[in-house]
Amino acid sequence: MAKSTTRTTITHPRNQRQVKRLVEPHSWDASKLWNCGLYQLLEWTDNHNLPSEDLDQALKRELKDNKHYNGLHSQSAQQVLEELADAFNNWLSSDDNRDNPP
Repeated sequence: MAKSTTRTTITHPRNQRQVKRLVEPHSWDASKLWNCGLYQLLEWTDNHNLPSEDLDQALKRELKDNKHYNGLHSQSAQQVLEELADAFNNWLSSDDNRDNPP
């Protein structure tokens, strides 16, 4: 199994307005893509029609023409859907009835 490395860069931007203007649309699209993916997963669950393949692959295939998917760089959109699929799988496998969907 390959090791994965996460790198974090801490910055102190001097022009907060410019950074906000550049980041805000991407945050919006990522949030809306998460919501669209969650809706799709809940629809599949309600209809007892969860795909037999990996959920992240099914979500990517289903939502690749979504305007919020296209509003992000492809790797960013894929990462959002992978995170959602992982959170949803954890929620499905949970034994605690108090857990809420991701």
